[in-house]
Amino acid sequence: RADFTKIASKDKFAEAVIESWEKCGIKLAFWVVAMEKHANTASSCESIEASDYHFHMAIKLQRRGRWLM
Repeated sequence: RADFTKIASKDKFAEAVIESWEKCGIKLAFWVVAMEKHANTASSCESIEASDYHFHMAIKLQRRGRWLM
């Protein structure tokens, strides 16, 4: 589930992922990101801060690489 206190939007999520790859010396050729509401949520709060959402991201690297932690 998305923590909007740390990553406020799908654009900020994309920036964080792209920055992580670039720190490893790898550029992204293409990327797309989406924010999706959980289908089965038990939250009674209707605000976006209730974290009923999560992010999806697909990427294509300019060259082969691994995400090193």
